[in-house]
Amino acid sequence: MSDGGKGSKPRPFSVSHEEYADRFDAIFGKKKMTTFTTEDRMRAEEKLELIKYRDAGMNTYTYFWKDSENRTVSPFFNTEHEAHEWMATIGSK
Repeated sequence: MSDGGKGSKPRPFSVSHEEYADRFDAIFGKKKMTTFTTEDRMRAEEKLELIKYRDAGMNTYTYFWKDSENRTVSPFFNTEHEAHEWMATIGSK
C-alpha cells in the first residue's frame, strides 16, 4: 500500500532560493533587526527589572533583566549574583 507520496522530503522549488526569499520579503515585508546597544541599556538602567524565573518541574531559577517595555535585555544567568555582576560591567562601559 502506498503512503500517497507523503514523506519528509520538501517539494522541489521552481524558483531559486534567493528569488523565493525576495518574493517572501515583498509579500510579508522584511524583518528589521533592532539592536539594543550598551547606550540604550545605560539609559534604561533605572527601569530594568531582574526577573527570577522557574519552569514547572525545574529545581533551579533562571535570572535575566527586562526593561520597562518588557524586552529581555540580558543573557540568562544561573544565579542572582551573576546577573548583578553583568549589570555592573554594563554600567561601567
